[in-house]
Amino acid sequence: MGGAVELATGTAFSVAVLARAVEFQRFSDLSETAAGLSASLRHKFGLGPEAPWMSLVIDGERIDSDSYIRDGSRYGVTLRAGKRIGERWSLSAALREDLPRLMAVMSAAFVPKWGEAWTRRQVEDSLLAGFCHYCLISPAGEPAAPGEQAAGFTLARTIAGE
Repeated sequence: MGGAVELATGTAFSVAVLARAVEFQRFSDLSETAAGLSASLRHKFGLGPEAPWMSLVIDGERIDSDSYIRDGSRYGVTLRAGKRIGERWSLSAALREDLPRLMAVMSAAFVPKWGEAWTRRQVEDSLLAGFCHYCLISPAGEPAAPGEQAAGFTLARTIAGE
C-alpha cells in the first residue's frame, strides 16, 4: 500500500508500506512476519512503453521470526535500470549494496570444487523475483548493520504451495 507523486515529466517519487507473513508448517522456525517502508525515485528517459528507465529504492523492514536469532532489521539500497524490448520482453539490471557481503559469505562457505555455492547471477535473479528474502548475520550472531562485515546469512524463498 502506498502512493506516488510525479515530480517532473518522467520522474516520480513513491512511498509504500511493506507487510508480509511467511508460514512454514514443516520448518516453523523459518516462519516470520515483517513490516517496513520503501521509498523509490524513478525516471523514465523518453516517452512510450519502450523508453529506458532508472530507479533508486531505499527500503527497510523489521523482521519478527519464530527463531529469535533471525529477528532484526533489514535495510537496503537498490539501483535498477531497464528497458522494454518488445510487447512481452524487458531487460533490467540491479545493484544492491549488500550483495557483495552476501556473496563473500557464499564464497567462503562452500568449497568451489563441489559447485554448491550459488552464482552471483542466481542470487541477483532470486532477489529481483520478489519471492526471496535474506538477512545478513554479523560475527556476533546478530543481524548485520549496514556496511558491517557479514559472517553468515539466511536466504528464504516463499512459493505458493510450499
